[in-house]
Amino acid sequence: MIRVVIPNYLRRVKLSEARRPKYYIHGAELPEKYNTDRYSWRLRGKIKCLYDNKEGHFVVKNAKSAYKPTYQTIAGNEIYARMHERKRMLIVHSLKDHFKEHISTQIESIPEHLYPLSISMELHAPFGYADWDVDNLWIYHKCFLDSLRDLNLIPDDSVLHVRQAGQTTLVPTTDTPTMIFKIAEAPEECAPPIANMITVEESSQGDPGDVCIEDNVAIIYTGKTTVLFGAAKKAIRSVMTHALNTFSTVLVPEQIYNRYKDFFDESNYEGKVKVTVIKEWKN
Repeated sequence: MIRVVIPNYLRRVKLSEARRPKYYIHGAELPEKYNTDRYSWRLRGKIKCLYDNKEGHFVVKNAKSAYKPTYQTIAGNEIYARMHERKRMLIVHSLKDHFKEHISTQIESIPEHLYPLSISMELHAPFGYADWDVDNLWIYHKCFLDSLRDLNLIPDDSVLHVRQAGQTTLVPTTDTPTMIFKIAEAPEECAPPIANMITVEESSQGDPGDVCIEDNVAIIYTGKTTVLFGAAKKAIRSVMTHALNTFSTVLVPEQIYNRYKDFFDESNYEGKVKVTVIKEWKN
């Protein structure tokens, strides 16, 4: 098992260096405290705004937050439900940068024998420190896996390589809030079974593009009078998808393979399907 320990994990992202001040505009409803002779309306540029005659400046409506940085707390429900795309992308990029700093100093490579992978996360934090709907932490999982991919530590985060992900375990503690990602071998039930073999045959009898798979034989229908390469490509993609999902090796006669080699290569999901060419005997 490989562990990536991230103390004081990122909980919020800075959106801007300082909030702009907002002013009371003429015609707006005012709080009762401003209905005195101390205040009057004056032009601020082309707009009349409330003016403090005693202090000698315009009244700032958002005085508590003006000129201060703005932050966005990271929570999956906010991102999922109603967040603006700019904020969402800022959070994603910030999280990935944060994770990459830690990953790059803790992982050199992921051994081949661990594949397919299981990636889980423990959150060590005191109650009240974070959002305790643990399912709202899904964005951390997503960005962590994307960071592994960006650093070329995994080929991809698809099911071809990662069979189990997204599990979060809360461990209450009074120590430093810490995220611990665990990269391990997926459970036995996620491992591929013993591979079958599918032999590819070609026929002109069926509807072009269709496939008939029975008794470990896949018959591809490539055209009734002439070969339709679009139909052949569609049929071969179906065979390769079936082989991927059934963990099968594809056996292809040399003549068929040579004719459609590009289609077999294009449909082979990152080389996960083994294709064996059956050599033809020549007298």
